Amino acid sequence: METLPPRGAHENELPFRATQSEQRIIKELLSVAALRGADISIWKNADFLNSRAITTAADCIDALRAELFPQETQLRRQRAEALRPLNGGPVRTHFDQSLETSALTIHATIHNKTDFDLLLKRLQAFDFDRWREACESERINAD
Repeated sequence: METLPPRGAHENELPFRATQSEQRIIKELLSVAALRGADISIWKNADFLNSRAITTAADCIDALRAELFPQETQLRRQRAEALRPLNGGPVRTHFDQSLETSALTIHATIHNKTDFDLLLKRLQAFDFDRWREACESERINAD
């Protein structure tokens, strides 16, 4: 018979469901906030979280990252905005979350010729050289 570890009170109890991975990320971010002298108890308060429209673990992680790392969050938003013309329809594009490279991952689900044509149109309209230059500029400014 398999036994499970005891389920006691968790020090990171949150007012929403969170996977173990999300709990780990939130715990790490709260540790950074605590090291910086922030009052981390507010991030466990349902009223505070609701006032900021934080209703999921993903929302909480995004808000904590934005609070702790505002410049990095700004760069991620700028990259996401730059990829907006490429995304849509059958295409989903992701960038290097470390912000270290200009590498892109492109995922396309093609069901028919229309989807294929839309993929080609989006790829041809995207200026990768401009994307790469913007990413390199970010790294130069960060140094």
